[in-house]
Amino acid sequence: KTAFEMCFGASLAGKRSVVTMKGVGLNVALDSYLHAVLNGVNAGLVVILTEDLEGESSPEIQDSRPLIDVYGSLWLEPYSIQSAYDLAFQSFEISEKIDMPVIIRLTNSILRLGGGFRRKTKKKYLKRLDHRRNKYISDWKSRYDRLIAKNRVMLRYVSSLYSPESIITRKHDMGLVLVGYNPQYKADNADMLQLFTYPFPDVLKNFIKDRTKVTVLEQGNPYAYQKVTNLTVDSSRLSAQKYSVPNNIGKWKIWNGQEKLFKALRSIKPSYVVGDEGTFTDESTKTINTCLCMGSSVGITMGLAMNNVRFPFCVTGDTSFMFEGIHTLIEAKQRKLGFGVIVIDNGGAISTGGQKIIGDVYKIDSDIPQIKIDYRKCTISDMRSILAKVRLKNNLSVIYVK
Repeated sequence: KTAFEMCFGASLAGKRSVVTMKGVGLNVALDSYLHAVLNGVNAGLVVILTEDLEGESSPEIQDSRPLIDVYGSLWLEPYSIQSAYDLAFQSFEISEKIDMPVIIRLTNSILRLGGGFRRKTKKKYLKRLDHRRNKYISDWKSRYDRLIAKNRVMLRYVSSLYSPESIITRKHDMGLVLVGYNPQYKADNADMLQLFTYPFPDVLKNFIKDRTKVTVLEQGNPYAYQKVTNLTVDSSRLSAQKYSVPNNIGKWKIWNGQEKLFKALRSIKPSYVVGDEGTFTDESTKTINTCLCMGSSVGITMGLAMNNVRFPFCVTGDTSFMFEGIHTLIEAKQRKLGFGVIVIDNGGAISTGGQKIIGDVYKIDSDIPQIKIDYRKCTISDMRSILAKVRLKNNLSVIYVK
């Protein structure tokens, strides 16, 4: 969410910017993203959205495309390495043309593709700081009317993105509508229409109308199929085929990187333990009772403490703590609640590649007791003693495990 807001600020300043996130990341950034769709942009703003439809590195599988229907927006989905390059190259200009952020959706299968591509020549580009207050701060009706007008422009523009070569003239009664990259399709005895935008171009209506049978291929839930169904009165002519993707849910590695800590925590029989979504969520001792999403553990634990659960604990990573938990401590202190926050200091975002944290997880209110543990030097007995003493004092406390 913060990354998106930084890029929106860059857009206002006249700089083209790109922000990357997974589908579950878009959930967090949604408030800012939807308001950017509504208000508009200055310089081009692009979101690279990686949809983990195979559960390779996510706790759940999510298809984010229904979010398109909230305000109407333009998403691009490449179907080859060359189309990925071409769409990325055009995306900033498209964003400026339609006055909205543009999302490029990448699924697992296209992320595995390799190969070369033809480069294009960069164009000269200049934007200045946008001072138009009436564009970004105005009444709801004005902004919504402008949004409707932008969507009309966008629909016309989408159709212009498709070259005549992409439209197959009628040769067969059967038709294949491909959305994005589908490596398992068969085009024998069927005409093919390759789509790479949401919303779909107007030519899709005629493609369906002229054929007795149409099959829609896509990756994810039957989102495109439902859209195509809405374009015909005879849905019996339509069928859907989902690209078969491996489901890795349940095959993740049970983590034992902090086994001493979790054994010590488990041994003092805590009333409840809340985890954040991360590497340690499903750990070897099965100490954590619940997990909602990244950064939520401190807020959940505060809710437990407010409702007569005596001294629960939460376990969070340094990145998640900076992301949300560190701010929640302010309210917990004001409410005079007692619970323990265990921050695993990984020195970075260990679950997503080890990115360094810009900030200091140790800079919290000095009135909140802080204890620092060197994991390598501490025994299980030492950790058990520290955790038991913290619980006995019944004050809001933060335990850092380096």
